[in-house]
Amino acid sequence: MDDAALAARLQEARRGLLDLSTRNRLLALPKPGRSRGVIILEDEDADFVLEALGAGRAFGFESAPAEAAAPPAEGETPAPRRRRAGRPRRAEGIATADAAQSAEEARRDTKLRVRLSPEDLSRRLRDLMQDARTAREETGVATLSLALGTLAWRDPATPETERLAPLALLPVTLEREGVGQNYRLRAAGLEVQENLSLREKLSAEFRLELPPFDAEAYDPTAWAEAVRIALGGREGWSVDPDGLAVGLFSFQKFLMWRDLDPAANPGLLTHPMVRALVGGEALATPPPFPDDTDVDAEIPVERLDHVMDVDGSQALAAEAVRRGGHTVIQGPPGTGKSQTIANIIAQAVLDGRRVLFVAEKLAALEVVQRRLGAIGLGAACLELHSEKQSKRAVLDELRATLALPPPRRPDRDALIRRLGSLRGRLNGHARAMEAPIGESGRPLHAVVGRLVGLRAGGQAAPDFLLAAGDWTADRIAAAEAAVEELAARAAEGGPSSAWRGVTADLAPIEQERLLARLPALIRALSAGARAAAPAAQALGRAAPGAEAARSLLALSAAVAASPAHDRAALAHPAWAADSAPLRALASAQAALAAAQSDRRLKPGALSEAGIAEARTALASGGGLFGFLSATQRNAKALAARVVAEGADPLPALDAALAGQDAARAVAQGEALGGAAFGSLWGDAPAMAALLDWRETHGAEAAAALAAGMPMIDAALVEAALAAHEELLAATALDSAAAFGTADPPLADVAARLGDWAGQPETLPLWLGWRRAVAAAGEDLAPIVERLADGRLAPEAARPAFDYALEEALLKAAMRARPELAAFDGAGFDRLVADFAEADRARIDLARRECSAAHAARIAALRDLPGFTLLMGEFEKKRGHLPVRELLLRAGQVVQAAKPVLMMSPLSVAQFLAPPHGLRPGLSFDLLVIDEASQVEPVDALGAIARCGQVVVVGDDKQMPPTRFFQRMTSEDDEAVEAEDTGEAVAAREVESILGLANARGVPNVMLRWHYRSRHESLIATSNAEFYGSRLFVLPSPRARSATLGLSLVRVDGTWEAGAGVNRTEARAVAEAVLRHAKETPGDTLGVAAFSLKQRDAILDAVEALRRESPETEAFFTAHEHEPFFVKNLENVQGDERDAILISVGYARGADGKLAMRFGPLSADGGERRLNVLITRAKKRCIVFSGIGAEDIDLDRAAGRGVAALKSFLQAAAGGLRSGAPATGAVRAGLGTVIGAEIAAAGKEAVGRVGTAGLFLDVAAREGDDFILGVEADAGDWAGIRAARDRERGRAAALGQMGWRLHRAWSLAWLQRPEAERARLRAALGATPEAPEAAPVGGPDPGLATPYVEATPEIDRATAIPAMPFAALSEVLASIIRTEQPIHADAVLERIRLLWGKERLDAADRAAAQQALRLAAQLQGVSEAGGFWTSEDAPAVTPRDRRAAAPHLRRPAMVAPAEVEAAARALLAAMPQTTEAELAPGIVRLLGLDGTATPAIAARVAALAGSGAITTAG
Repeated sequence: MDDAALAARLQEARRGLLDLSTRNRLLALPKPGRSRGVIILEDEDADFVLEALGAGRAFGFESAPAEAAAPPAEGETPAPRRRRAGRPRRAEGIATADAAQSAEEARRDTKLRVRLSPEDLSRRLRDLMQDARTAREETGVATLSLALGTLAWRDPATPETERLAPLALLPVTLEREGVGQNYRLRAAGLEVQENLSLREKLSAEFRLELPPFDAEAYDPTAWAEAVRIALGGREGWSVDPDGLAVGLFSFQKFLMWRDLDPAANPGLLTHPMVRALVGGEALATPPPFPDDTDVDAEIPVERLDHVMDVDGSQALAAEAVRRGGHTVIQGPPGTGKSQTIANIIAQAVLDGRRVLFVAEKLAALEVVQRRLGAIGLGAACLELHSEKQSKRAVLDELRATLALPPPRRPDRDALIRRLGSLRGRLNGHARAMEAPIGESGRPLHAVVGRLVGLRAGGQAAPDFLLAAGDWTADRIAAAEAAVEELAARAAEGGPSSAWRGVTADLAPIEQERLLARLPALIRALSAGARAAAPAAQALGRAAPGAEAARSLLALSAAVAASPAHDRAALAHPAWAADSAPLRALASAQAALAAAQSDRRLKPGALSEAGIAEARTALASGGGLFGFLSATQRNAKALAARVVAEGADPLPALDAALAGQDAARAVAQGEALGGAAFGSLWGDAPAMAALLDWRETHGAEAAAALAAGMPMIDAALVEAALAAHEELLAATALDSAAAFGTADPPLADVAARLGDWAGQPETLPLWLGWRRAVAAAGEDLAPIVERLADGRLAPEAARPAFDYALEEALLKAAMRARPELAAFDGAGFDRLVADFAEADRARIDLARRECSAAHAARIAALRDLPGFTLLMGEFEKKRGHLPVRELLLRAGQVVQAAKPVLMMSPLSVAQFLAPPHGLRPGLSFDLLVIDEASQVEPVDALGAIARCGQVVVVGDDKQMPPTRFFQRMTSEDDEAVEAEDTGEAVAAREVESILGLANARGVPNVMLRWHYRSRHESLIATSNAEFYGSRLFVLPSPRARSATLGLSLVRVDGTWEAGAGVNRTEARAVAEAVLRHAKETPGDTLGVAAFSLKQRDAILDAVEALRRESPETEAFFTAHEHEPFFVKNLENVQGDERDAILISVGYARGADGKLAMRFGPLSADGGERRLNVLITRAKKRCIVFSGIGAEDIDLDRAAGRGVAALKSFLQAAAGGLRSGAPATGAVRAGLGTVIGAEIAAAGKEAVGRVGTAGLFLDVAAREGDDFILGVEADAGDWAGIRAARDRERGRAAALGQMGWRLHRAWSLAWLQRPEAERARLRAALGATPEAPEAAPVGGPDPGLATPYVEATPEIDRATAIPAMPFAALSEVLASIIRTEQPIHADAVLERIRLLWGKERLDAADRAAAQQALRLAAQLQGVSEAGGFWTSEDAPAVTPRDRRAAAPHLRRPAMVAPAEVEAAARALLAAMPQTTEAELAPGIVRLLGLDGTATPAIAARVAALAGSGAITTAG
């Protein structure tokens, strides 16, 4: 947009700031008695009154004589004043004029005279005082002034009408200490101001220029004369220096109009934010933080510079501002806007930035100022909002700041490191509990919670594991469905169905065909089984299956083909072994037979010796002289005896040698051959034939032949085998699954087929089971196996699967985060406490760093321009520079000393010169606008133009800008009427700076934690109707009642249409106010009405009752920061009180009819007014109304505000449980376990109490109230993205609501469930459970002697470390001899008890440890395995600890030797005790805690495993 167009838009916006019409009281005072906002004084001396007020005197008021009270009729000459004799009388805080007093005396007394009746004057003074206070609170402007002197002038358009304009204004205050006291007028301590509107009017329209105005030298008569001279004798115009009036006047809007003049402020048209807001140009701004932002990731500990506690949304809002972008902070009611602003301002001070904080309402500014002052940053702030605008006050404040001693800059590194470490560990645990394990989609807290729940429900760890640590969510879901299906099919009997083992998916027709074939198959299988049975029996085999039958059939054929044999000999083991030895014997036998029948050999040749040598000699020949050799001769002689005639000697000798070898082999194998071949021995061919048969048919055939196996009817068996093949082909029968063996007997198969025939309906059950098994796959094989064989009952399948699954996921999580395995609940409780302490220390550090940063800048301001000037101003007695001039000439020094200026939009224009031009005024780095929904854009532009960064804080669901200021300071009758009719208001409302910033796309952040309401019902309607239930509302532990929460009082009143009031309801409200003052004066109180007239009626009624009950006056002056008020709905934004009374006012008229007109609520935006009205209460809100929700007809009533009113009245009329915190079912897992414990303690367990982000997992309710809230480290807790919110902020906020809280660590409940149960029961106030009774029927008490506790004499006055080590060692040795065997920790605990200490500190422990070491050297005691005994210790016997100190009843304090002694004693008394019964019996015998059973059971297992004891079973 070009500059010309931008200037035109700016001029259009400025136009609404300038009012030079006669509606402006500064230009035309109303006629006496005609205006609520002005009281005309009669016959007073202006010089005297001003001098007296300046001297600190106060003036009262008196009513003129009654006959003079009414103004004369037009044209009538006023009657001369007459003095009434008698004493002056007082009425309603005023006096009545004394008739005996002279006119001169009256002008010099301390009473200001008014021509009104006493009653009328009193009412007008009260209204004026109330309106002045409201105007100051709403705008920060001291509008109540004494008009000094008047100019009578005439408008050329209406020359017949004379108008009076004040010449100067003195800010004053109107006081009344109580209803029985008089009204008093005092000077406010500010300078006299000229009437700037009059100066502009005379200049612009009459070309008259007034002389310069000097406030220091102001004199009413002199200034009146100067004005008269400036008028130049204008006809019909006159000046009265003594014309006085008290009223509400303001020309600050004129100052704003002048401030936005581009000629006077040339930087306006070039300021980027002004161009964006007015001209619509784009802004380069970073995007806002999303709602789920990880606060701790965005804000490291080093930048956690918060001077007040903040929640996550507040921290993100402050961080967004700190990063430098323009920001809109949406702050619904009670969400900590002022707290957030205080942090933003403090961070700016720390960062060396200059801040302008602007708020229309004084209350909004004061609460921030109080917060900063309470933390030591008040010295950095300069308030220029209201009565602190005087020159003297500003200088005094600056002087005090410069005189402050500089604080020492704190050391931050150690704290930052410690807090960072603690926060990191806590966040790490939260992330671990929230993060899904692997790809399972299951957060760790859910996994642990399920395991805790399963164990608490009695589910034991299954005897199988699942490799499920890496399963995906889909895989888990599929497995869950598969387990459910498996269990369902198993429950139907699928695994045990007669059809089990069938693997073919048989269609109905196939099933029918199979059933039809069953008789034939059964016959064939039965016949085959019968035919094969004798053979199987002969072989000693079981009833044959198909494979066995085939084997028998083959054996039968082999037997049939067997050669001659000796059956008895075939039983020899050689036939079952390797046949090579038998084959060698048969071969030798055959070779011997061949030699014996060889014709080349003579009979008896085989018996000759020396054949081999003879063969050798003959073969050598002997040479030429061989005939001479005896060897040759002998060889030839032997050959002659062996070799037949004519045979070749050498081959014959070879044959003889072979025969001799065979004979030797036969002789050697005689025993084996005779036994193995029996009658066949020696029959070489028969032996060879038998061996050939054996080698052909195998050892089994030989065994069958030896067993005398009968022949099998091959046809029957083959038919059975064919039937079996047919069966397999038809059903794909898995024999192993069906029969437990791969080759079931044919008879069993036939019997099973008979079962099939008898139970055809179980086939679908089996097929369903089979499909379920197939779907389960290998992942669930352990469950399938156990369901199939009956080890796992169907109803136990899902719990067992869940346990195994969660266990696998837990192990996977612990592999990823090993620290989880070592989780210690008590340690984490200490960690949380340490974090809270460090976090509070971090806030304190930020405060001290901010103060130190401010002090450092103060120390350096001596070198800044303006310092000398400022020092000079300090020394002046009078004639100080105006505040505006001081800030102009010494601005750098002022900003160094006061980097935070707190102002209203009006005071910005009044005190700050434009930042551009020949004499540039102050500029700022940061502008913060509070309650921005009520600030018109044009009102904010002057402040925006002075700042580089703009932060707009407000709520676009709350009050829009209204015409309140105009109504208070002008004679605009339309504004008053519009309030009650609901008309014209919407047409005159303009967009706020908040709405404009939203429209221009300035990034938004929202504060979401609602802290104000101490009961949900107080914010429920607002949260639902206006915020979409996005607010985090703190649940209340107490039920709604008349003293807490929202309630409705129905009043049978009448709406007076003409007067616009409901006096009966006003009286009821006033009575409630007095009851509050008497019964609950410690609580602050506010009253809000729907209209101005109803407000006034309530004020009248309250004052009347106060006069009747003067003892209540102390309440009405108490509570400095939250005083009692009565306001209408347009003025209540920014206020909060413990109790709020709301007067609806609207009711049926005298005719019994209800008009569906609800004033401002019926107008557009009326719902925003209602939202403000109904969210002011902290503890209780009582609604007084003559109508209920059922009376409002939305078809006849217009406006969303009326619909919201209907909802609100409906909520107010609800019962005690109406508006109670939202609740839900107790979550399964850990929540169920905790809920069961709460129920066991006799309380009601309620799940998920509260709203998102503030859920308590489980709460215990007793009657209507909650007595305990349990926070688990589960989803809601782990999902909070800031450690401060999670570990400290939420707990602190709930604590302020009255909650008692208990922390439940999931892993602690998994690791030590009994101990956690005990902690919870203690928090609930329940009686601890008695030790578990042993199931062995109770051991004889005589088996254990009572435990004797040591009571050595000591001097408690001597500290443990102060005792001589020798003496202390004697005490310890005495303890050991008395209580041996005694654990070292028990020795220290005994020391603590003897000295009566709450705990042993480090010095105590060190002294005791040293004394123990000395006792071991000097006192004859020793330690083994952690337990101490003396050298002469007797045999260990069991001791009953029921009456002993609690620490002795823990299992860790019992020596293993005593556990063994107790076990032996019990077993000796009851030998039939099982191992499972023994552990509880020992617990009972030794009087241990009921939680000790698992630990003792582990020790018993070790004793049994080592053989030290033997139990039954």
